[in-house]
Amino acid sequence: MYARGEIPCRLNHGSVKHKLSWTTPPSQLSYPTLLPVFLAGLLETQHPYTLLVRSGLHDLLTDPAASTRVPPILISVIPPLRAALGSSRDAGTFGAALEVVRDLAACVGPALVPFLHLLVPPIAARALNGQWAEKVGEVLRSVETEAGPSALKVLRLHCPTYSSVFHG
Repeated sequence: MYARGEIPCRLNHGSVKHKLSWTTPPSQLSYPTLLPVFLAGLLETQHPYTLLVRSGLHDLLTDPAASTRVPPILISVIPPLRAALGSSRDAGTFGAALEVVRDLAACVGPALVPFLHLLVPPIAARALNGQWAEKVGEVLRSVETEAGPSALKVLRLHCPTYSSVFHG
């Protein structure tokens, strides 16, 4: 889609860091169309698509309009996010998917709870992995903080080693 010009953004190549620029502000974009496409793109491993997807997802989920536009389409964004979390092809894919989970929890808060049973198992599978243990713990604590007390039951059910932010 990006190569065909169907995504209203472009990459600005800097000397040190590349940046994504939107030709249409994220608040005016079609979230039901673009968000699932960006999430499916988490499985992409080639530059510039990795940068496009990761920056684009962050921009879409942190836009002020996202808090009202994302909850109604959660059912369509969870499957590609779960696929990225379960991917073993590329460690960068899992790391990027964890960041999306953090941004998604901050964006939709308690609306994420009904879907946690789908997201936590692939995250919990790496909770004891030395490379990922700290990052997984941070993201799960962030999910609990953003999604509220009802998230704790799901987190503990699917990740028995999880220690609550609020209850120890």
